[in-house]
Amino acid sequence: MSSLRNAIKRVTHKERAQPTARKHLGLLEKHSDYKQRANNFHKKEKRIKALNERAHNRNPDEFYMAMNSSQVDAKTGQHKKTDAALLRENMAELGADAIKVMKTQDLKYLRAVVSRDKKKEERLRSSLHFDHTQEYGEEVQRKNKKTLFVDGTEKDAKKVLRQNGGVLWDEEEEEGKGEEDDNDFDNDSSLNPQHESAVVSEPASDDEYDLDISTLRAANKKPKTEAELKKINRRQTKIKKRIEKNRLKSYAELRNREERRQKVEVALAYMETEKNMNAKGAKRKVVEGDSTKPPVYKWRRKRAK
Repeated sequence: MSSLRNAIKRVTHKERAQPTARKHLGLLEKHSDYKQRANNFHKKEKRIKALNERAHNRNPDEFYMAMNSSQVDAKTGQHKKTDAALLRENMAELGADAIKVMKTQDLKYLRAVVSRDKKKEERLRSSLHFDHTQEYGEEVQRKNKKTLFVDGTEKDAKKVLRQNGGVLWDEEEEEGKGEEDDNDFDNDSSLNPQHESAVVSEPASDDEYDLDISTLRAANKKPKTEAELKKINRRQTKIKKRIEKNRLKSYAELRNREERRQKVEVALAYMETEKNMNAKGAKRKVVEGDSTKPPVYKWRRKRAK
């Protein structure tokens, strides 16, 4: 009979929907939804009440050893182990021998990093021109000169150099020295511009050798027009800006590498001190450590047998 009763067609039960005017409030809450929400609310209410009673009845002198290795999470409010406690557990699982091997490998790696950074710093220093009176990255006066040999008279050499911003050595000598130096300059044939191969000085730059040499050759053939001179000046200015940008970038890289190497050296010193602490014998601290150097210990002397 039950099967026949279930076979009879019935009207499908439809729950009341949200009215059209209240559709913007979402779906209409049913009784089952209200019951679930109410149970959840009362469950939390009972939990808070129990915690209040527990806090009210708590002994202020209550202490557990787990309090030393745990802390309360600010987000969840649950107790969890500190990072130091987790590290001690992991070290206990690995064992003392495995930890010694790992620390030895770390020491070797840090030594390799320091050695590699020192070599890179030396390469950077050899490619840069230092002025030790100023900091890295600031304007550094470049005092090196490029020597060119120009065939012709003194007048021709001065004309070529003025067109390209160069300076004759005799002009620099006259500004800083007296008549005695001028006589020496005149007597020296290698420095005299009237000599067949006059030695002149011009500001040097790493990427401008080909440009300056081609400019001097063209200047010996025919005089430059105003448009050509402006074009050459614009090109030289562009090259100088690019060289200056690359130079400042190299100084910044060198400064960053030095800072990194110093930090790695401090970490290496701390690890070596920790390794030495495992040595046998009574020891005492002589110098306190700080952020730049580890503490210094002194071991008691032991008479050799």
